[in-house]
Amino acid sequence: MFGKSFALTFKRSRVSAAVVAGVLLLTGAMAFSQVEEFALYNFGSAAFDGSYPGASLVEGSTGKSVYGTTAYGGTTGNGIVFQLTSPPVFGPWLETILYNFTGGSDGGNPMSALVFDAAGNLYGTTTTGGDFGSGTVFELTPPVNQGSPWTEITLHSFSAKEGAPISGVLVDSQGKVYGTTTNHNANGVVSPAEVFKLSPPSSGTGPWTEQILFRFTEHSNADSLIGGLVFDTKGNLYGAALNSPTGSGFVFQLAPPASQGAPWTETVIYTFTNSTDGGFPYSGLIIDSLGQLYGTTAAGGKASGFNGRGVVYQLVPPTQTGGAWTENVIYTFQGSTDGGVPRGNLAFDTKGNLYGMTNQGGDQTCSCGTVFELAAPVSGTWTFTALHAFTAGSDGAQSPRSYGGVIFHTGVGIILGTTWGGGTVDYRGTFWKVVPNP
Repeated sequence: MFGKSFALTFKRSRVSAAVVAGVLLLTGAMAFSQVEEFALYNFGSAAFDGSYPGASLVEGSTGKSVYGTTAYGGTTGNGIVFQLTSPPVFGPWLETILYNFTGGSDGGNPMSALVFDAAGNLYGTTTTGGDFGSGTVFELTPPVNQGSPWTEITLHSFSAKEGAPISGVLVDSQGKVYGTTTNHNANGVVSPAEVFKLSPPSSGTGPWTEQILFRFTEHSNADSLIGGLVFDTKGNLYGAALNSPTGSGFVFQLAPPASQGAPWTETVIYTFTNSTDGGFPYSGLIIDSLGQLYGTTAAGGKASGFNGRGVVYQLVPPTQTGGAWTENVIYTFQGSTDGGVPRGNLAFDTKGNLYGMTNQGGDQTCSCGTVFELAAPVSGTWTFTALHAFTAGSDGAQSPRSYGGVIFHTGVGIILGTTWGGGTVDYRGTFWKVVPNP
């Protein structure tokens, strides 16, 4: 598979969105490079296997396994948590189903990425099930004896008034869990999106305590938080809301209170206009060592707004407290061979290069999405490369229902991810790797 590279010029430090967007309309020098793509596992390959993985993966501590969820499949059709382990030499990756959701009090249909705590427990969310049918936050504890079942605990069941979780969660050093819900309409009860915190019981056993850190009625009951949260080094939380009063979404900061029990402070640090700056951020954010935020929007990138196929953006914090954040558009998708409509999270490699996936574009007969690289700027230049275009064959295919991004496998320098569809078993999705250029 060959990737097409475009040299795209933009100044990293303080460039206005309008100037950057104008630069990105220019086509730079083109080059071609050899890139390898391999489908490592086809979902549906085993009896009661999971189907339709719609979220990003997480890498285990040894670097030999990745963990994720599927929205459907399993013994009851309500989704699974899986582990995929690399072979010792050459051979197939091996799948282990860690948990089958029943759709009852344990939850069902997970669409979220997982996260580990320091003890090796996994946390995630389900979109349905629980005590009230609006989803759950769950914990999976590994067995003492290898090969024994993992133990699932429902930490919280969401009621209709709390909204429903789609994104994954964060776990801090004290074992507290942070997450978001999207707006929800159940039986005529409309609930706004929320940011929540779950605290473990002080005695070690008993129910977890939920605290609502912020409810988005201040902006619009239509706000949807799909991409999850990220911390900075000061303990501030950042996330992106899909909708806003202008209809195009915004990025927000939640600052912790100076005294325990006081409210968190919410600040909208950027509002999208669905023009050249992008619009409708489905993805969450990632953060670099300078506190700069990176994400994608599924629309925008053109002055005509709704005809745009999305952007990759950077938000630079102000140099002075209380100042404005600066948005830099570092790539504008054309919706052709480069891809379009990105909805999943980005990932850094050890050199500061960015990787991601689009839900559309790429192969022009399929428009099933791409895997892409944005090489870190040298002298003000980001370089875009379309690493792979999915064909809906054995390699897989993306779908509008997927929110999955990519991860960088630190041990061997490869990109790993899943597709919602495609593969060799009834179009149930794939687990794949892409080997980028050295």
